[in-house]
Amino acid sequence: LAVLATAGWRAYDFYQTKEAQAAGARFEAALEASRAGRTDEAERHYRLAEAAWRSDMPEPGRLARFMAERGRRLDDALRIAERAWAERRDIFTADALAWAHYRRGDLERAREFIAQARRTGTRDRAILYHAAEIARATGQPAEARRLARLALAGAPTFDLVAAPAASALLQSLPTSTVAR
Repeated sequence: LAVLATAGWRAYDFYQTKEAQAAGARFEAALEASRAGRTDEAERHYRLAEAAWRSDMPEPGRLARFMAERGRRLDDALRIAERAWAERRDIFTADALAWAHYRRGDLERAREFIAQARRTGTRDRAILYHAAEIARATGQPAEARRLARLALAGAPTFDLVAAPAASALLQSLPTSTVAR
């Protein structure tokens, strides 16, 4: 029985990984099409990536983060993240909430939830980048610089969207600001 349970979990993990890769591949195709100016094709791939997150791998926190990071249907992203937070108060759901609030312009709530996302001392690069953007937006350039550097340290290409954005953020911040 234990062997069957272990095999079942391995199959489930494999399925989840494959589905996550499928959503990621759709997203990468959307980015490629967008960069090439093929907006209709990019939109189709974005919709397919979102559908994969919704149905094939139903993780509401990850779906909300995906939508908020891409600026897609932010009200829906916030609602999905809030429902996920009611059930599961993990750092990734907190980050999804923080980013949805940030993208909607609610910086106070964004600060509240990014603090929740960072409560464990995480080194997750996307969370650090989001924290850097929120710090910049709330008038903390030294903290934004520190966090952006942490996000990029050792892996300057950690994410197709967030890594270039973190680099751009770092370049845009004044260099004379000193973090405390």
